[in-house]
Amino acid sequence: MYETNAPRVYVVREISADERTPELEATRLQQLRAASRSGPVAVVLEVGSSGLLDPGLATFWMRALDDRDADLAVLAVVTGSFPLRLATRAFAAHATLRHVPAEVRAHTSSDDAITWAAAALQRAAAARRLARMA
Repeated sequence: MYETNAPRVYVVREISADERTPELEATRLQQLRAASRSGPVAVVLEVGSSGLLDPGLATFWMRALDDRDADLAVLAVVTGSFPLRLATRAFAAHATLRHVPAEVRAHTSSDDAITWAAAALQRAAAARRLARMA
């Protein structure tokens, strides 16, 4: 996980299911929590175009969306796979149904995803400031 030139926007390059461990996922969640201490963050998740949705990957990011200490306000998924773009819509619906204030959207390029994530993060931060003033 590394921060982009856009503040508070992080890129995660997903690894294969064989390389993913509970320890790595715990570390990733701790990184998100640490990054969130001073406000909401955006993640650009690069998953590639395999066309296969790893259930472990889906479970981890759904937990991350639900984790109030990891203030994940924006999740941009980068993939060329139609099934994975469709799964991203399910993530967005999951966030809405669980009343999680997060924007989730699929993109076909990292540059587009980073640009969108930075703008969406600004919208989320502005909405939260307005809500605190009300």
